[in-house]
Amino acid sequence: MPPAEVNTIPGPPMRAMNHLYRTLTLSVLAILGACKSSAPASEADATTSAMATYRAEMAKSISVAKSMITAMNAVVTEADKDPRPAFGSFTQEISSLEAQAARTRASRDAMRAQGQSYFQNWEAQLAQITNPEIKKRVEARKAELSTKYGKIREYTDTLAENAQTFMANVKDLHKALSVDLSPAGIKGSAGLIKQFSTEGNKVIQQAEGAMKVVDEVAAVLQVKVAPPPPPAEQPKK
Repeated sequence: MPPAEVNTIPGPPMRAMNHLYRTLTLSVLAILGACKSSAPASEADATTSAMATYRAEMAKSISVAKSMITAMNAVVTEADKDPRPAFGSFTQEISSLEAQAARTRASRDAMRAQGQSYFQNWEAQLAQITNPEIKKRVEARKAELSTKYGKIREYTDTLAENAQTFMANVKDLHKALSVDLSPAGIKGSAGLIKQFSTEGNKVIQQAEGAMKVVDEVAAVLQVKVAPPPPPAEQPKK
C-alpha cells in the first residue's frame, strides 16, 4: 500500500493560534465593554432625568419656603416676649431659601437646556426620514410634545417672577425689623407679615402646580423599562 499523504502546508503552531484567538477575543470584548459603558443615555432619558432633578429641587424649595413663612410669623408671636431668637431663625431661613432657590434655578435652566437639545435632536432625525407617512406622524407627535413641554416654561416663568417679588418683599421686611425689633415696630409690620405670608403660600401653590405639569410631561416622555424579575422563592425549611 502506498504511504498516506501528509499535509505539508506550512502553518503556525497550535499554541500560537490559540494565543492569537484569545488575544483577538479579549480585544473585541474590551471594545464592546467600553462602548457599552460610555454610551450616553438617550435624549428622552436625559430629558426626563433633568426634569426629575428640577422637581426634587423644587420640592426642597417648597419645604424651605414653608419654614421661612413660619419663622416670619413667629417674630410677631414673640413680639411681647423676646423676639430676637425668632428673628434669628427668620434671618437663617431667608438665607436657606435664597441658597435653595439658586439651586432650583440652576436645575430649571439645565432642564430647559436639555429639553432644547432633545427637540433639536428630534428635528435632526426628522429631516432624515423620507417616508411621507412616517414623517407626517413623527411631525405631529413632535408638535404635540413640544406644546406640552412649552407649558413647563410658562409655569416656571410665572413662578419665577412671583417668587422674586415675594423674596424682595420679605427681605425689605427683614431690613425694617432689623433696625426696629421693638414690640411697636413688630406690631406695626404685622399686617405686612400677614400679607406676605398669603403671597408666599400662593407662590408655593404655583410651585406645586409647576411640579404637577413636570410630572405630566415626564410621564409622556418617559421610556418604559421592564420591571425587575421577582425574587426567587426561598426553599421551604
